[in-house]
Amino acid sequence: MLKKAFGQLKLQQTELDAKNGELTKLLADKQSLDDELKALRAAVAVARKAAARRNRTTTTRPKPRDRFIDLLLPEAGWAPQRTP
Repeated sequence: MLKKAFGQLKLQQTELDAKNGELTKLLADKQSLDDELKALRAAVAVARKAAARRNRTTTTRPKPRDRFIDLLLPEAGWAPQRTP
């Protein structure tokens, strides 16, 4: 009777050790996923800040005209006329 109980305890201990190993592996995987998620969230935050900066510096109509159109008008034979 005592040998049978000891055998069952050993079997249960082996099963528990196996489950403990699986749980340890799952926790390590979870930690690596959490780290990856933090890194991705930081990258998204940086991208959002950069997009917000680009949206603040949008050009108005006179700026593209000064940069592009007025430069090309003389080449096309037109004299650019600016109104104040």
